[in-house]
Amino acid sequence: MAGNAPGVGVYRNRASDYAPAPGFPDLDELPWPDCDIPGIEEYFTHSARGRDVRSSALVTSRGCPFDCEFCSVHPVCGRKWRARGAENVLGEIAFLNQDYGVRYFEIEDDNFTLDSSRAHLILEGIVRLNEKGAGISWAAPNGLRIDTLDARLLRLVRQSACVDIALALEHADPEMLRIMNKKLDPEKAFRVVSECVELGLPHVTLLVIVGYPGETAERFETCRQFLKRVCRLGGRVDIYAGLAQPYPGTRLLERCRREGWLVHPDVADFHAFPHLMSTSWTVNIVTADFDEREARRRREVLTSLPDSPGRKLVKAILPDAGLRLLRRCRRQMGI
Repeated sequence: MAGNAPGVGVYRNRASDYAPAPGFPDLDELPWPDCDIPGIEEYFTHSARGRDVRSSALVTSRGCPFDCEFCSVHPVCGRKWRARGAENVLGEIAFLNQDYGVRYFEIEDDNFTLDSSRAHLILEGIVRLNEKGAGISWAAPNGLRIDTLDARLLRLVRQSACVDIALALEHADPEMLRIMNKKLDPEKAFRVVSECVELGLPHVTLLVIVGYPGETAERFETCRQFLKRVCRLGGRVDIYAGLAQPYPGTRLLERCRREGWLVHPDVADFHAFPHLMSTSWTVNIVTADFDEREARRRREVLTSLPDSPGRKLVKAILPDAGLRLLRRCRRQMGI
């Protein structure tokens, strides 16, 4: 049966059958994506995140050696971090740039900067390509691990024409970080964001999780106050607050099941109910500290902290009454 093939998931009889694939040990042995398939031009026309430029996704590493309770990387890619060599990555970038006119790359890695030396080599290579007229820019939308970043690496991020980086903060309350098993010092995060602003990075997004088990009103307020401090640094800093999701295969899902915190009993069946995985609108966890409405309110509070250009445009188009109607419709639709 197909469901028994490693790495293939099948949905039948209202149940998922999935056999994890073994981690490929040497990523440099894998070929680059096939660009001769029909319709490839449409893929290159714009990025998955809406940038109107010839673009491509780029995956340079897999896996994660850390142990955050909520993370879905382990079930998908395993715990062992495996990376392509800098020469292999730069070869693919140059190939797509020269043969297909790709000028913008979205690096989708979960741990792009885990090996600082490798990251330096890749970014230095992009600088050299641009000195020859390649016109390459890039972004890291999946979130860089904050404690792998220092001033020297961030300067190179700026020099290599990075236009947008996301930083995986997750939360700013120390007890919440302990509950998540996220090994991070909030003050280290503050220093990194400050360095990004001082260097003039075009756009920085802080990734934060709300509606997580253990998030009391007091812990949420600690996070909000920290983010207000960050926003006062200036620069173009945005907050993306995502609703906690108990992804299949995670310890968070197991804990929510044990404690009876799941809103939707089918939440683990992402093959049949992918809409339940939305971090923007779907609340899948409720505890004594928050219900669905409160979880959404917390997300909106944090997302509205920086008055971003996009938010200003929405305010200009929709008066307050229109914004309230939009939010009410979203709540009624469960999105």
